[in-house]
Amino acid sequence: MEEAQMQRKTKSRKRRCFILILVIVIVVVCAVVLGLILQRTRDFKSVFTSRCVEYGGYDCEKTWSTFEQAYMGKDPCQVPPESYQALIEAAPIKPACNRVKTGPSALSVAENQSDQNQSDQNKSDQRHPEEMQLLRH
Repeated sequence: MEEAQMQRKTKSRKRRCFILILVIVIVVVCAVVLGLILQRTRDFKSVFTSRCVEYGGYDCEKTWSTFEQAYMGKDPCQVPPESYQALIEAAPIKPACNRVKTGPSALSVAENQSDQNQSDQNKSDQRHPEEMQLLRH
């Protein structure tokens, strides 16, 4: 009888040790992951704000706060473009003088401008001849 109790106590003690070790491992892993996530966010914030300061003319803390509300903690594939409107308003991009815009976005800008010019041309073709003569002078 005593031997059976000893075996139960030993099994119970082993089980408690195993559970305790498992809990400690889980806590340590969670702490490391959380620390890495917070460090990464802090590093990103410092890079974001330092570059904002380099550009100048912006309230960088407000811009960071707006960015955080629009993007941080969200799945990038699930963030609608409307979420960025406040960020765009907080830090509007000022085009650089004497710079040529290249790439796919430049092509779309050129196409839009071309479409606008064509639309304006069509409108002017529809004007009355007397109105056209006034516009020429």
